Amino acid sequence: MSTRLRIVYAAPGVGWGGLFTPEAREQEIEKFRGKMKAVKPLFPDVEFVEEVIRSWADFTSLNEDRGEDGILFFSLSGGTDGPIFQVMDKGLPVILFVEPYSWHVWCREGLKTHENADKLMLLSTSDFGEVVEKIRVVRAYKKLKETKILLFDESQSDEVKLIYGADSIPKYTIGDMEAKFGVRIERMDKQVLLDTYAAVGDAEADAVVDALVGQAEWVVEPSREEIRKAAKMYLAMRQVIQDAQADAITIDCLAMLHALPTTPCVGFSLLNDEGICAACEADLNSLVTMLIFRYLGDVPSFITDPVIDTARNSVTHAHCVAPTKMDGKNRERFIIRNHSESRTGVSLQVKMRIGQEVTVAKVMDLERMILSTGTIISNPDVDRACRTKVEVSVQDARRLLRTFAGGLHRVLAYGNHVESIFDLCRLLDISVIEE
Repeated sequence: MSTRLRIVYAAPGVGWGGLFTPEAREQEIEKFRGKMKAVKPLFPDVEFVEEVIRSWADFTSLNEDRGEDGILFFSLSGGTDGPIFQVMDKGLPVILFVEPYSWHVWCREGLKTHENADKLMLLSTSDFGEVVEKIRVVRAYKKLKETKILLFDESQSDEVKLIYGADSIPKYTIGDMEAKFGVRIERMDKQVLLDTYAAVGDAEADAVVDALVGQAEWVVEPSREEIRKAAKMYLAMRQVIQDAQADAITIDCLAMLHALPTTPCVGFSLLNDEGICAACEADLNSLVTMLIFRYLGDVPSFITDPVIDTARNSVTHAHCVAPTKMDGKNRERFIIRNHSESRTGVSLQVKMRIGQEVTVAKVMDLERMILSTGTIISNPDVDRACRTKVEVSVQDARRLLRTFAGGLHRVLAYGNHVESIFDLCRLLDISVIEE
């Protein structure tokens, strides 16, 4: 289902800021309509519904329900205070763009004390690209509520699995997580995956093997037969997702390794390349974080075990499940390896882009999100820990070592997504902790 965004172009005033004639106000409205016309093709999954406020008589139309999921309000002149508070009263996400020099409504304290203040994203900028980023936030908020996750594990508990080290986090259930984020989590029997794996043909798997080997820099440990098993597992995971009409998957892979024909590492990597969020170790908190990166930035992300080096003021993010298309388009260099801890199966050792800015985050629990940024400085090649290793410079590694919380895993994505994550977390009523 698409996101429905209501756009309001408001220029009712003739006071401070110019636009003294109806013609001038109409020109301003058309200018911003033109800007939005250029933006709309970026969002094929968003339905835009437009209306114009040219006078105080038009205010009443804002009370009508257009079935919108959010509102983009362009304040282009004075006299917009009343309508702005009207749309905030709806309790929906509101992007308020106050054109510079139009009016001082941006400084109204009532915008910050309103009962729905956390639903407001306020802009006063000459960069229209910031509007695009806010639209992504509204879309992400809606898409989370439409997301179906498949959970493969052998636990009999309804509690969300917390990763090693999360000793102080209160336990909560899958139902609690569904209520908080709006996602739907369906627990699956491993036999579904095994039966689907058994049905994958050799020819289809060999096509994947040929493509994977052809794109790799080289193959180290796995035989072609092992790579074929990994390809079949990837195809089975993808088919299970399609059959269930799901959007994401997580498997308690380490606990289930004895029951699976091979490791699902390659499946996680390739599914993330394709835009399907896939997380290892039944880590629902990291999977929701991956969904947030996908919906906000249209990029895959890398679930990791961090390794801190205070001497280098860096964190190396390591795991065996890295996507190869970390920017969402271009494939990074990679080597085909086995799974490091078990020394079985297949995984990819991905060499990520030196100098690339990254955002690192994780949903810690139902109330908090951990967040930081850094820059990739190396791809360590050490035959310990997980296969892909990405060293990231950080602000203060010693402080991070002292205050590290929330359990071991983190999620790394190319780009700076800090502002968008702050916005989305406010909509979700989640506090952001900057590491």
